[in-house]
Amino acid sequence: MTVQLTPTLCRQWGFANEQPRAGYWTGTHQKVHLFGGLNPVTGQFHRRCASRLTTVCFQRFCQQLLRAYPAGLVVLILDGAPWHRSTSLFEFVRSRPRLGLCFLPPYSPDLNPVEPVWKWLRREVTHNHYFEHLGLLKGALAGFCGRRRSPGSLHRFLRWCRNVC
Repeated sequence: MTVQLTPTLCRQWGFANEQPRAGYWTGTHQKVHLFGGLNPVTGQFHRRCASRLTTVCFQRFCQQLLRAYPAGLVVLILDGAPWHRSTSLFEFVRSRPRLGLCFLPPYSPDLNPVEPVWKWLRREVTHNHYFEHLGLLKGALAGFCGRRRSPGSLHRFLRWCRNVC
């Protein structure tokens, strides 16, 4: 997922006769890329920031997941992004028997368990919020991911996973 420094605008409540403000376009296209994974059993959310969306960065995220789960099979549900289908990724997976890839059919993001997390992240962090520089945006993203470990959010994740799986 890519989050830009420019705020995303969406509807919101406001006081009568007062126009809500979300900030302005800064004239820059600075952005943060995120790789994310959700454990449907525990509700644990894993993420990794990257400067670019490449196969190498995605492989680092896969290594992070394998370290987080030292035993058992780790299966990733993936879409058709180029960094998910590269030859070097398949060679990487071949050398790691605990890592499995499951590809979704085209245009079916609703089948991916991490998509609601991205939607939730955008709603809480980027919609109608203005960040002066990339450091503030990264801090807000880290804060969002830190709050997802609370018991209330874990309960919501588990409930969602039971409905989908």
